[in-house]
Amino acid sequence: MSRPKDEISNHEKLLREKQRLQTFCAYHEKLLSYKFEELKQNFPEILSNELLPYTPTKNKGITSVLDFANDFIISFLPERYRKNKLTGLVLKFLQMIIIRAFSNKEDKKS
Repeated sequence: MSRPKDEISNHEKLLREKQRLQTFCAYHEKLLSYKFEELKQNFPEILSNELLPYTPTKNKGITSVLDFANDFIISFLPERYRKNKLTGLVLKFLQMIIIRAFSNKEDKKS
């Protein structure tokens, strides 16, 4: 007679575990969603902090200069590139790679 009681107990444990896992998954889905939104909103800043080899304050100054220069450069491009936000992002990405490459060469000379 103890067998049905054990089955009910195991079933209850299984339901509690299922509920715990659902709560755990919901929490992590929400956390992942927040992180993804943060990444989407701050992508250029995150990218510049990873690519540029300087302090965050200096990186911010460099990216603002690059933004100003890119506005000027993009004004000479054909219309279809001027309206595309990806153009500015790709241009800035390439400039940051060049800055990083030259800063590494200067570090090696010192």
